[in-house]
Amino acid sequence: MVAAQTVDHIQVSYSNDDSYEWFGGSVNCKYLVAYHGWDDDFDTDNGFSGNMQFLLGVRDPKIADQSLSNGFESDNNSSGSSATPYTSAVFSNVTLIGPGQDANFANTTNYIDGGGMNPNNGSRLGQFQTGAQVRRNSHQSIFNTVIAGYPVGLIVENDKGSTTQTAAANGDLYVMNDYFAGMTILGSDKNKTWLDQLSTDATTLDPNQLSFSHTFFMLPANFNNSVAIADLKLNQPNSTIANPNYGPMADSPLLSKVGIFSNSLLQNSWFDQVSYVGAFKSDADADNWMKGWTNFDPQNTVY
Repeated sequence: MVAAQTVDHIQVSYSNDDSYEWFGGSVNCKYLVAYHGWDDDFDTDNGFSGNMQFLLGVRDPKIADQSLSNGFESDNNSSGSSATPYTSAVFSNVTLIGPGQDANFANTTNYIDGGGMNPNNGSRLGQFQTGAQVRRNSHQSIFNTVIAGYPVGLIVENDKGSTTQTAAANGDLYVMNDYFAGMTILGSDKNKTWLDQLSTDATTLDPNQLSFSHTFFMLPANFNNSVAIADLKLNQPNSTIANPNYGPMADSPLLSKVGIFSNSLLQNSWFDQVSYVGAFKSDADADNWMKGWTNFDPQNTVY
């Protein structure tokens, strides 16, 4: 068997669709930046099984797609079948800065107006949805990750007759050791509803019970946390300023975590066994793996 290859140090800015999407395969990736994309930041499909570590996704609060924009979106396949191999990518140490970084953000088409950006190719603006949507029998796992400022934190969805929630309950996918910050609601079980209500078929909703996604995220065994964006103590979690710094300050709760690589999916020599949550060790220049090769102002850069 040929070992999976690693792709690293890539920045995608102002993509007119998803910033990154993997259709099957098993390539591994480190040090990826998704900046001000139109649709999803990191999208996995069709049995993709790569390992991912040290990723940054940053949204422009004024840009979202008509299909609803997510940080993560993952399907086993478009029909939601149980065809193998399952989509089973493993993400660790990701930082996603959503639209709620802007205190004035409103998830409406009046607010989300493109901010002067216009691809002039028929793309249509829409709304933001979730930090992480895992659906259609995907078995994707998300560890040691920070997601901030989305209307919905997590969607684990049984759409198209899939059993994604059963996979989560059985330990076939994990959302573990993560921090969700500044979400309007923590979980939803149905696409395009923005309601924290239980649904086991992605169609009917029970308003008397919290969503499976909410309950799953908060299970004590998953060691997840729901906090305010300010409580993350990132140096500057705002994508609309020059030279933003998404690293944690010295008193951030994201630092000095023990045992966060204990899950068997992370017991792999490919993963760096670090002791912090999110993409960065600190807010110091020495720990900023983006320094020297990324660019957050391409419109005014002379290449």
